[in-house]
Amino acid sequence: MGCLAVLRGVVGNGARIQRRGGNCERDALVALMKFVPVWERLLNLSVVDPVSGCWVWIGATVINRRGDRYPAIKVNGKKKLAHRESWKCVHGREMPKRKQGAHACDTTLCINPDHIRGATPGSNQREAYRKGRKHFVSPNI
Repeated sequence: MGCLAVLRGVVGNGARIQRRGGNCERDALVALMKFVPVWERLLNLSVVDPVSGCWVWIGATVINRRGDRYPAIKVNGKKKLAHRESWKCVHGREMPKRKQGAHACDTTLCINPDHIRGATPGSNQREAYRKGRKHFVSPNI
């Protein structure tokens, strides 16, 4: 069965996908993911750590300038931080832009909304310093 035949059964006859290197199954999956709600995608791309309670992200990641990995997910064609999207799903609104998604669990790949809170950059850095995750705090904060 071809890629278009797989998609037509799910999203109708208007579906079109590009073939990338002949990986038909992957192309079909990528095209179908657009129709899966964000919350379901978040749950499907995380694994629960029974000890810490973290929902550890196993999907795509982005790396910040310090080399820390953070979970990433595409929403409406835009790359977003998955822990912020998880917070948004639970609270029903975006986290304010001036706030960072601070991880109470100290696991940057955690998307458990119970472990994430909005924090100013300064308070997030002071907390990281206090917990020993960061060795220097800017005097401007």
